[in-house]
Amino acid sequence: MDAQVRQLKLEHLKRRAADALRRGNFRDACDGYTEALRLCPPADRAARRALLANRSAALLGAGRAADALQDARGTAAAAPGWAKARWREGRALGALGRWPEACHAYARAWDLSGGDPECAAALRSAAARLTRPQLADSLLSLLLPGSFGGDGADDVSAGAAQTVGACGGGASAAAAAVVDSEGRRLEGDAAGLRREAVREAMFLEVKEEGPGE
Repeated sequence: MDAQVRQLKLEHLKRRAADALRRGNFRDACDGYTEALRLCPPADRAARRALLANRSAALLGAGRAADALQDARGTAAAAPGWAKARWREGRALGALGRWPEACHAYARAWDLSGGDPECAAALRSAAARLTRPQLADSLLSLLLPGSFGGDGADDVSAGAAQTVGACGGGASAAAAAVVDSEGRRLEGDAAGLRREAVREAMFLEVKEEGPGE
């Protein structure tokens, strides 16, 4: 295909997909962005990252959160300093109910955007969905890096811990069990810190754990 013809077709597909996305026709938007990505030259990184980010939004609207997350993370890998990529990642993670990771993504978006108020609002909203054990582990990850969770868990928890200032109020109560949020028993200093973190977390208005969560 001639380069000029390819570019004209690419622009047409982008306009059509954007229009479908605005109208809430997410399936057509997904198809349009997918076709546009096929035509977009690999060397045009700026265009490709925008297409991936927009397709992530379309996939999320279509109820395909896992696919939306894959595109968002692909965008973030291609443009690690772009706040919008992390925003899309947070949206997809929230739709999947993965709130500690969503907090981390929104925290990165907020940081990269220079403190954008919309990112701050999304971060507060995600923080409100954290359970108390999740918030306690977030606090502990800052005190004892590497002590809780598997690979990458500290990054997720550290991002969630940035949401502590976004919450306030609540009632005080002491935690009896000295385990982390995955049920692993803690001993010694780690147990003491866990107990204190859970006690402090009880002062915050966070989402309670319950059946089905």
